[in-house]
Amino acid sequence: MRCCAHILNLIVSSGLKEIDNSVLRIRVVVEYIRSSPSRFMKFKECVERQKIEYKGHICLDVETRWTSTYLMLDVAFKHKMTFVELEFYDAKYANELGKGIGLPSYEDWEYVESILPFLSIFYEATLRISDNSYVTSNIYMLEVVGIWNGVNHLFTLHASCNQ
Repeated sequence: MRCCAHILNLIVSSGLKEIDNSVLRIRVVVEYIRSSPSRFMKFKECVERQKIEYKGHICLDVETRWTSTYLMLDVAFKHKMTFVELEFYDAKYANELGKGIGLPSYEDWEYVESILPFLSIFYEATLRISDNSYVTSNIYMLEVVGIWNGVNHLFTLHASCNQ
């Protein structure tokens, strides 16, 4: 069944390429924050000022593992207002990252918000299919149907919100 997990990996990796620049900008800001203790402390101070209740750590992804990219985007999205705060609080942050690919824009965060529910469906299915403590071949079709139902439900919700 490793083939099934690999196929899911290819599907999601292909989808992430559609928002590659958004992911790259978020990856760069996470990398900036994680690159030194003083930068991380400034980020934590912004979290406290923003009164963000989520206390999960910002993690940098491994570019070849979409599951780690999903986890990075999920946590970064929960801290998006912290990143905005950091632009005003840390001039070096805005100056350094503004010269390169740039800071995440409002549109980048919108893309991430729209894709996270889809990534969550694939992430959970990948975890179940990739479990090596028991045989997973018997759940393959259930996972495929579950993915289809989840994606179909999200598309239906999205279509009804846009009417």
